Amino acid sequence: MAQNGKPILSLGEGQAKPRPPGKASFVPTPERPSPAAQGERLTPLFQSLEAALKAQKIELSQHGAAATDPEHVLVLELAARVADLRKAVERIPGLEFLAEYLGEEVAPDDDFSYKDEDGNRTDTPIRQVIYAVLSNAEAARNLVSLFNSWQSNPNFTFPRGQTRWRDAFQLLRTVRRWSVQDRIEETGLLDDWKDTLAAVGGAQNSVQVEIELWFRAKSGTRRKAEISAATLVADHGGRVLSSCLIPQIKYHAMLAELPIQVAEKAVKDGLGTVNLLVSDQIMFVSPHRPMTVETPEMTDLMLSEDRANSVSPLTAGSLPRVALLDGLPMGNHALLAGRLIIDDPDDSEPVYQVLARSHGTAMASLIIHGDISTAREPLDRPVYVRPIMRPREFGKGEEVQPGILMTDLLHRAVRRIVEGEGTQQASAPSVRIINLSVGHPARGTVRTMSSLGRLVDWLAVKYNLLFVVSAGNYEPHVEIKESDLADPRLIQDKGFKWYVESSRARGVLPPGDAMNALTVGAVHKDDSSDLRRFGHIVDATPEGYPALYSATGPGVSRSIKPDILFGGGRQVFFRPIFQPGQDRAELQAARADATGPGNLVAQPGPAGDVRRVAYLAGTSNAAALVTREASELFDLLERMPGSGEGYPPPDPVFHPLLVRGLLVHAASWGKARRSLEERLVHLSQPKTRANIGHLLGYGILDPRRAKSSTPSRAAMVGWGRIRQDQEVRFHIPLPPSLHAKAEWHRVAITLASFPPVVGGLSRYRAARVVFQLDGNQTVGGSVEADSRPASRGSVQHLVFEGRKALTITPGTELPVRIQCLKDARDLRPDEAIMFALVVTVETEADVSTTIFDEIQDALVIQARSQVRGRLQV
Repeated sequence: MAQNGKPILSLGEGQAKPRPPGKASFVPTPERPSPAAQGERLTPLFQSLEAALKAQKIELSQHGAAATDPEHVLVLELAARVADLRKAVERIPGLEFLAEYLGEEVAPDDDFSYKDEDGNRTDTPIRQVIYAVLSNAEAARNLVSLFNSWQSNPNFTFPRGQTRWRDAFQLLRTVRRWSVQDRIEETGLLDDWKDTLAAVGGAQNSVQVEIELWFRAKSGTRRKAEISAATLVADHGGRVLSSCLIPQIKYHAMLAELPIQVAEKAVKDGLGTVNLLVSDQIMFVSPHRPMTVETPEMTDLMLSEDRANSVSPLTAGSLPRVALLDGLPMGNHALLAGRLIIDDPDDSEPVYQVLARSHGTAMASLIIHGDISTAREPLDRPVYVRPIMRPREFGKGEEVQPGILMTDLLHRAVRRIVEGEGTQQASAPSVRIINLSVGHPARGTVRTMSSLGRLVDWLAVKYNLLFVVSAGNYEPHVEIKESDLADPRLIQDKGFKWYVESSRARGVLPPGDAMNALTVGAVHKDDSSDLRRFGHIVDATPEGYPALYSATGPGVSRSIKPDILFGGGRQVFFRPIFQPGQDRAELQAARADATGPGNLVAQPGPAGDVRRVAYLAGTSNAAALVTREASELFDLLERMPGSGEGYPPPDPVFHPLLVRGLLVHAASWGKARRSLEERLVHLSQPKTRANIGHLLGYGILDPRRAKSSTPSRAAMVGWGRIRQDQEVRFHIPLPPSLHAKAEWHRVAITLASFPPVVGGLSRYRAARVVFQLDGNQTVGGSVEADSRPASRGSVQHLVFEGRKALTITPGTELPVRIQCLKDARDLRPDEAIMFALVVTVETEADVSTTIFDEIQDALVIQARSQVRGRLQV
């Protein structure tokens, strides 16, 4: 398994046992007002809500709809989550639970605030939780009656199954209807329409919108909701282009085209004048903007004939492991010929001019060859390609297939790979990795998981796939002074300051928000030549630091996103020319397609030209390069030997999770950490580390650390399945050669899992799989990723370092306890979650060169002991 080093060691498959009861940790709950105070504050809100519902019913009856009891989406804003409120909601006839998600943080006040363990009030903000329920007027009256009974008599006995309403009423901050603002607040619809109207000057006659409906439990009700929304679209003079229903992720949506006059009316007269935006059947309305990529300038750069003719052949009979969902590549390019399996069910080739096939060609090139500025052996398996992009109808570039919801397109594409479509068998069932170097530009990461993110999370678990997804790109806007030009370091300081201060506006683009995906951001790095030969450009980023164009975290629920960063190519800027009296100038990105810097990739050329190349940069590049590294790790795992008489190698079913864990494990904050700490020095240390995690994820990937051990570094992998309220223990041997040495040592632990997800709930994961490190004080303090956001997704990665002398004798072990705890719902008794564990123990080479051998020997003894124990039983 080793490449210029020692192999990765096996910890074997962990055996799950019932989790022993532990000491309950302190969980703060908000202080809350009395029932009487709640009644005084909220009764007027309930009364106005009842009056509005009654008025609407009367209005409908006056228009001949006397039998109609209109449905309304009620919003309950609570100061904390109430477990199992969904069940209590549906105990009231006429109420239907729709969704639960995190609201804004608000400052504590006299009504709601947190206290610490000593009972002292803290300044901790209140994180509101939003519950949306569908109600008719009768159900609303029943809810109001329940509230009135409770606030007038706190000892009121709630009907069977409705006791959770007591908790909800105690924590209720406000009650209202789902509003127009709720439907467009996170989607950017109004700003998009304003920009469109300002830009088109009357040349555009329509706009496209994505309409996400509330997911209804009953199929008949879903059908009625879709008909209602389609009727509203038609009433506005529009038409429905496509629709999609995926019950497993609670997704029901439509793509519609509306006359431009609808946008004009909304901007001029207000959103409430557009009936589509006030319908209670609709959750969100988003602008439909398919991801677009520019076509690079045609370059004169050509791959040498010797290089083109020296590409190693594929392994005979090999099957594809990687699927690329992207643009249509130039399949006969010298670097790609015979190496692609192009599956084009939508028949895009006739409309895909060869010169437009840039992005797919570049991504295929990076996956197969890496950055071709440096010669590397190509992947020895073919890459399966499913085109999901098209040339833009107007202008240069490519875009995700228009006229269809991207969630629908991605769902069908993955099902075709793994299951097949209709009567057709699976097109590439051997695929284990799916590369998505595309994103949805209309919606950066917000409070709720995107439909694309939910889909990827579900598909990853259902089909046991590793999704490698790009974080997304943004245009940098860095201003400098003329005096800054005298010192390149000042320009880089300005660039880094902009990167930090603008991070909240540059959220990860869907599906990069997916919890079960490996999301990749970019660092300012590539294999091209030195920049100092260019006098007309400036470099605004230190090499190896986060690229200014790369999206930043956090992810949903403040989880770590992007997971890792990798070299996506350096972006440079023209050296500005200052006019007399001009004090500042914004740096303008320089096109470096023909000169570099950037990742050198294959590009399409004119007829007969199959050796064209160009330099490109972006998080798409970084994701493609990480996909290549992932495929090589699959090769290593497939060749992984057991540790002599020790534990066996992992079952291939665990390879996707193990590769994900190994890639995160091999990432580190590195030298960028100190600069970020200086920028964030005004924050307390825990917040500083949390903020660094939002900017750097788990760190910058060093692939070499994922592929082997060394004499002074032992890397180990374990795996298994775990059910709710179970525990798996791994015992990590500690090397006696570190005994009593006050030298630097490092222990890194990464846990990756595939928890099932729950659409419509703020806690999203059905269960959380986390590790605890017994005795971590003996190996050092945690130095990277803050433990809280690190455990909010489905990857947990912590690094412990120290210089304190350790007390280690033969047989000393570090127990790692992996536990599965309920999160959004109870797991079924037969429902187990797969996990993968990666652990590294290391020190400096001049301290010990026997760590690997010591740990390998200890694992052999440990494995023998376990075998003897099973035989005796």
